[in-house]
Amino acid sequence: MNGFEFRLLPHPHKQVVHGVRVQVITDVQQVQVRDGDTWERCGYCGAEPGRPITLCRYYPEVFRDEVRKFVEESVGKVSALGMPPRPQPKERGDDDDE
Repeated sequence: MNGFEFRLLPHPHKQVVHGVRVQVITDVQQVQVRDGDTWERCGYCGAEPGRPITLCRYYPEVFRDEVRKFVEESVGKVSALGMPPRPQPKERGDDDDE
């Protein structure tokens, strides 16, 4: 076992139509990972095979491999996996006023 537990939920965006909250974005799902007793949004994926996964922040390769495996088992083949670049360490002196 990898230690990661994932789940898929509908996209969180809803809109009120005739007084009822309805799902607006139906072709994208939210991917969450368990963090102790809570669930954290880690990205989004398509609701059908052949769509990409987009992660909300940089994650290490082992996490990316596991989330891809989970989505492919749950939805089907993934076309790509994207995420923001790895954060660069801040260099000393960047905030110094000279």
